[in-house]
Amino acid sequence: MAHLTGCGVRGVQAVKPCQNVVVDTSGAAPEAGIVEFAVEQLGAERVLYGSDVPIRDFGVALARITGSRLDAATQRKILYDNARALLRLP
Repeated sequence: MAHLTGCGVRGVQAVKPCQNVVVDTSGAAPEAGIVEFAVEQLGAERVLYGSDVPIRDFGVALARITGSRLDAATQRKILYDNARALLRLP
């Protein structure tokens, strides 16, 4: 599901029972707590970093993750590990 900050809480709740659906962190202006909510509801493995480049700034997109209250291991999953696993990269 694209645009976590566009779909918000409603979107997370809608896809929660769909175990094969992941959400990306792209979307409109950052919303405090939404990434943490998605991780709490779906698990870190179902949240992927998304940037919306070229229409959004990389710094803002990265700060959604790095500025969250998530620990470093969870941030790494979102920023790197989950995409690597989804794309089956070594």
